Amino acid sequence: MKKLLLLILILLQTGCIFYFESDDSSSRRGDNGRYDYYDSIWIESAEVYCDQGNGYYPTYWYLEAVVNTSYEYYASEIDVGVYADGGTYYRMDYSGYGLWTTTLRSNYFMYCSEITYFDFVAQDAYGNYDELLVW
Repeated sequence: MKKLLLLILILLQTGCIFYFESDDSSSRRGDNGRYDYYDSIWIESAEVYCDQGNGYYPTYWYLEAVVNTSYEYYASEIDVGVYADGGTYYRMDYSGYGLWTTTLRSNYFMYCSEITYFDFVAQDAYGNYDELLVW
């Protein structure tokens, strides 16, 4: 303990300043004050609403997801979509304020329970990714 204190005092008197940069790339900022390395995108919430059809009307699923990031983004930088039962991928449209929506329409009569889960996926142009499973 005494040796460490003596070493600190000697360093302070020599006028040397040591700066240790974090290895975490997300903590580095560019000249503009924004993060140079974007690393945070997440799906805040996701909801599925189903409007049960009948023999004359198709069944509709209304899907919504709220996506947030640690940086300001343009909608063209983010790709949000959903996999229905792990199969087909459906892109979602940006509605503003982080809300992404889409509507799925069956071409024939289906029960709402015929699709058992939706896997919401969000990724940005920088390779960051998040997903949220809704049963």
